[in-house]
Amino acid sequence: MLLSEEAERQLRVWTQAAQGEFSCFGVVEKAEDSGLIVVNKFFLPKQTCSGAHTSPDRQAMGQLMTELVKAGYDMADLRCWAHSHADLQTFWSGEDNDTVNQMDNGEWLLSIVTNKAGNFLARLDLYRPFRVTFDKLPLQFQSSAPHNEALATELRAKVNADLPDYTLRPTRQNRAGFLIDDYPFDLWGMERSQNDDGESVLMDLQDCGLTPDEAAKLVQAVKTWPGGDIDAFWKLLTDALPEADWYSTDAWGILDVLNEYRLLPNDLGPKR
Repeated sequence: MLLSEEAERQLRVWTQAAQGEFSCFGVVEKAEDSGLIVVNKFFLPKQTCSGAHTSPDRQAMGQLMTELVKAGYDMADLRCWAHSHADLQTFWSGEDNDTVNQMDNGEWLLSIVTNKAGNFLARLDLYRPFRVTFDKLPLQFQSSAPHNEALATELRAKVNADLPDYTLRPTRQNRAGFLIDDYPFDLWGMERSQNDDGESVLMDLQDCGLTPDEAAKLVQAVKTWPGGDIDAFWKLLTDALPEADWYSTDAWGILDVLNEYRLLPNDLGPKR
């Protein structure tokens, strides 16, 4: 996987300029002899994003595709989805996985997540003949990219930051298979009333990607945590679970679980 100089510059500048997350889509070329996939350029649709959510609206996507066709681009080459996790780590959240599944084009899709720290994570999803995901693929760059004010201005014009005063997190899918945020009533409260014990907490933490042993260790660590801001919470996670695979673990989902079970000394989760 290779990012052209222009594509790299776009991602790095847009990530630093954005207040929260954002999504963009890239046109690619695939070398027939080597199979190397090159992302030549990204396109940024208008969108409203938060600190932990990115969702271009359908009308904006339709307008973008129309403009690309008029400019002579082949929509079959629009095979890369990239987005930022802003100040968070680079990993695939449950919402990211849902987005990749929804973008099934019948062949393949390259996905990239980056953050303000300059980290990148890439995956290739094959939809046919079998559904296969190749994660943590090496991503190469043609050159390092300096700041570009014109690109930063484009980002501010197209990405509407919807950042409240409290911390947001990606939508997390629970064990029953539905999206918690799709329902207007307190499903967490219902689940607690039915499974109000330590086993339920451990199961929910395992849904976020922790092993049973890691989940138990984290619950014990939280009991003695004095509290703090979001940075202090991330330090708690890394100190309690130094061997955890944060590429495949939903850290925001863990925060969600601990907050909803009222295990944190202060509220770091979203207001409902």
